[in-house]
Amino acid sequence: WTANSKYIQKKIKRTYGVDSTVIYPGIEKKYFAKPEKDEITRVVEKYKLPNDFVLVVSRLYDYKRVDWAIDACLKTDKNLVIVGEGPDLNFLKKKAGASENIQFLGYIPDEEVICLLHSAQLLLFCGLEDFGIVPVEAMAAGTPVFALKEGGVLETVKEDICGEFFETQGELVKLLKEFDKRRYNGKEIIKHAQYFSEEKFINNLEKYLKEIYEEKAKK
Repeated sequence: WTANSKYIQKKIKRTYGVDSTVIYPGIEKKYFAKPEKDEITRVVEKYKLPNDFVLVVSRLYDYKRVDWAIDACLKTDKNLVIVGEGPDLNFLKKKAGASENIQFLGYIPDEEVICLLHSAQLLLFCGLEDFGIVPVEAMAAGTPVFALKEGGVLETVKEDICGEFFETQGELVKLLKEFDKRRYNGKEIIKHAQYFSEEKFINNLEKYLKEIYEEKAKK
């Protein structure tokens, strides 16, 4: 049995009564490679983005709680850029109202998402996930993350180094009001994200399979 986080490892134990091995997923090398400055500028100008913005990259489902991000940014007058599609799009657009601070980009290619991860001030992650790959992709760009204090993200985002956690909308609003990117060291964030690289995932998986094979061979 394998789990993609300690959060899921506990669920497996509770549900099936068995122990499992945690093997964290990994992100591709391209997320660690900073795009050329001209390419970032091209993408920012293509979508007419402001100089400073908060980013959400997510499927637009209710459990992702993108509405929390919208409400918090409206209350703090932050520019919010939302990347992703889903059935909640119309609901979220109504919530954003006529605010010019909220932009919906829909689906965009990975290469452009990477440019946004590098140019964003901050990534917001408001949903509960088993692991949560997007926060790791943001950290690979040196971008801090504000995340819901629940699920696999507790194992990937290092508090005070890579970002902060919140449990309520009120806490998120407070964090946004007090946010200063200069508090975070981009190089340290990237260094931490390396623990969740594709290379480490493959190595850990190969090691696990080898151990299982050798254990079975003895029998």
